[in-house]
Amino acid sequence: MKRTLAIGVGTLSLAVSSVIGFSSTAQASPGQHCTLRDYFCLYEHDDFNEGASGTVREWSRVPDGRCKRTGSPNWASSMINRSNRSVYMYDRDNCAGSHGYRARPDSHDADFTNNGWDNKTNSIK
Repeated sequence: MKRTLAIGVGTLSLAVSSVIGFSSTAQASPGQHCTLRDYFCLYEHDDFNEGASGTVREWSRVPDGRCKRTGSPNWASSMINRSNRSVYMYDRDNCAGSHGYRARPDSHDADFTNNGWDNKTNSIK
């Protein structure tokens, strides 16, 4: 009886973990590019969506104190900051002027529209 019960519990545990594992895999969603520690990612569209063009920019080891161009001017609409430091976004090339947006450490913003920064980022530091 104990053996049958143990086998039944083991089988049930395996079945539940399989469903949970499948469920988390099935939920792979926008933002999947920025899963590693110390990465910073900008997305072309809201909700960490890279869109049909596949536009997502990611940087490792950001910030490192150097200014980085985003590659395309004024296109970013959401971001994920997986670093333990702030990342500053500028609306001009070469991080000119004062920053217009500060991404706090370990943060994300699914829509820059709510803070007036949608489609403005040209460089980051």
